[in-house]
Amino acid sequence: MLKPNLQSDMTRSGQVSMSERIHELLLRNIQEVFGEGDSTKRGSAIEGLYTDDCVVYVPPGILHGQDELDKICRRLASNASSFCLRAPPFSAGPP
Repeated sequence: MLKPNLQSDMTRSGQVSMSERIHELLLRNIQEVFGEGDSTKRGSAIEGLYTDDCVVYVPPGILHGQDELDKICRRLASNASSFCLRAPPFSAGPP
């Protein structure tokens, strides 16, 4: 679940379009959460993007809460120290 301030940003008129906001959130999730090796920076990103009671679906299973999300990110970072996550081009809506 997104933090309330992120949800409200998406519904304000005159702000960034929904597809641009989704793109930004996906990139931040990949780069700042799953791709961040520094635990302090990653923790700040998780707190900024996810609620305390978030539920995240990842290939190993369902994660409940920020601590479980951080735990799996730490495992990813420790197993892939020279690995860089990148997002492919993103397009929202009909082709």
